Amino acid sequence: MEDLNPETAFDIVNRYLGWGDPGEPNRSGIWFVGIEEAENWGNLDIAKKQFKELELELIDGWYKNSFWEPTNSQLLKVIKEIAEEFGVSKEILWRSGCRIFQTNLYPLGKPNTNYWPSHYKELFNFGKQDVDRYKEEVEQDRFHNIKNRWVSSKPQATVCFGTSREYMKGFMEVFLNGSQLPLKKHPQHSIYYSDEKRILISQHPASHWWRKSGSDKEKLRIIKSKLKDEWKVVLP
Repeated sequence: MEDLNPETAFDIVNRYLGWGDPGEPNRSGIWFVGIEEAENWGNLDIAKKQFKELELELIDGWYKNSFWEPTNSQLLKVIKEIAEEFGVSKEILWRSGCRIFQTNLYPLGKPNTNYWPSHYKELFNFGKQDVDRYKEEVEQDRFHNIKNRWVSSKPQATVCFGTSREYMKGFMEVFLNGSQLPLKKHPQHSIYYSDEKRILISQHPASHWWRKSGSDKEKLRIIKSKLKDEWKVVLP
């Protein structure tokens, strides 16, 4: 780790798919999919420690019995509320056997999607001018790895957060083979879904549109009802 180079650093974080228990066909659960983490990877010295912890804990691309959890507080709150609806308490969430998994389309965290930390050039060899190259590499490798793990896990349901054109395209590419399969839309809210594939795409909880006019509780209720009442998702 002392000779950590940008290519190795990026390979580590790009291979790290997420938190929790991705499940298996005979014990599948729920996958939650976000855009990216809400916090930066730290400077070079901090990152070396983080990467060492990451490599020690990394097992087939995710954490088992992880002491880390997603950094986006709004998204984390929503996931915890949905998990509790299915009897998964915060004490066992992200642990092996919880059957709840969270991944992100993109591996490099930022305070918001329009910001690019200047030290990412030194740390990962991706500066602000390299964003297109970064996304191309992620889409070629990470999207493929997420898809393969998702196919082998066969979750009962997949809930994605982010409805801008770019992120909708990413979710469609990973989980629907880039298909133009028409998604149904909730009549009042920006919640899209396929009953056949059991995939739902909603506005991100960090978006002001999620909370507009106090509609956050109603959107959460709709998602819970879709999972529990319509798709009959059952967790242990």
